[in-house]
Amino acid sequence: AFSEQGENPAVIGSKAKKAIVDIGGETYNVLERPPSYFLLESERIASEAKAEYNTFRQHSAASMRDLPGRKHEVAASIVFLRHGYSVWNDAGLYTGWADVELTNRGREEARRAGQLLRAAGTKRLEVVYTSVLKRSIKTAWLMLDEMELQWVPVRHSWRLNERHYGELQGLTKEACVERFGLKQVQRWLRGLHDKPSSWSDREKASSVDRRYREVDVPESESLHECKQRVLPLIEELREEARAAAARAAEVAPLGSNEYETPVIVVIASEHVIRAIVWAFEPLDEESVPLLDIPFSIPLVYQLDAQMQPLETPRADAPLSRGWYMGDPERVKAVQKEVHATVTDPERASSEGSCFLPEPGADMDKWVC
Repeated sequence: AFSEQGENPAVIGSKAKKAIVDIGGETYNVLERPPSYFLLESERIASEAKAEYNTFRQHSAASMRDLPGRKHEVAASIVFLRHGYSVWNDAGLYTGWADVELTNRGREEARRAGQLLRAAGTKRLEVVYTSVLKRSIKTAWLMLDEMELQWVPVRHSWRLNERHYGELQGLTKEACVERFGLKQVQRWLRGLHDKPSSWSDREKASSVDRRYREVDVPESESLHECKQRVLPLIEELREEARAAAARAAEVAPLGSNEYETPVIVVIASEHVIRAIVWAFEPLDEESVPLLDIPFSIPLVYQLDAQMQPLETPRADAPLSRGWYMGDPERVKAVQKEVHATVTDPERASSEGSCFLPEPGADMDKWVC
């Protein structure tokens, strides 16, 4: 009716869920379009993320007070982000290379990560890397949408796929522990060199398609093998960060207040991020199994001009260079949830466990 009249309607008043509109001198009561659910949720998530970022800043302010020159040392930053909570995470299934969806919780976690990065003032986001699995790809989409940076390039690499679980893929934790024993499952999941047997033909058939046509798909992987697989990608990240820092320095020199630190975001799965952290941090082999990677909380590494991670008091042991951008209490709560997936106090009391509680310590001790 509006287009037939050839005139633009003017809203001259409003009532609950209705608007009074003037068209050609006549007034009409029309129903108002309700606000978008997605928009309302964005406003809520943005508000919560800002509050969380302020909590993070208050917590980290004391640890950074003695480092007034740190900002001028940072040439680039790389942010690692575990994908949001997936349907197989929710079902307690070992996922590996299975291509599964995010849950509603996972979608909100991804959006909150975007709002956290936005609250932190991330301006020069150069590129986003993901695996070729949709739980990582959709986490990237949702994160970028919240940041209003949908145009930022996204690159997909099979090297960022989750560590290959072999025969564990598609099985529940309970079934695996019942069949192989708790300590053996812990060695496979958190050890560095142990790996399960090859995956089943059913899982292979449902997971491998033309996206892997030029890839020598593994049958199973240890964490060490996963690390070797991702090392070429790590070098690519360093070169990308070096080039981005050079471009930023053309606008304002490194060390000046005007220098905008370029940021690269890498979105992947739990164990491939553990492998990358193992490469980025000076960790001993007893510390790597203690890394609990929370869902969709940014893990930040600031790089110097040589593209080496800077040590920081913001890091919590066993890390010394990377730090989580989030409310410390939420970080610990999600890490506790992640840790619970590889522990079983009842079975540990009878079968033993690779994780030994340390009295008065925040973390267990790895003893396998």
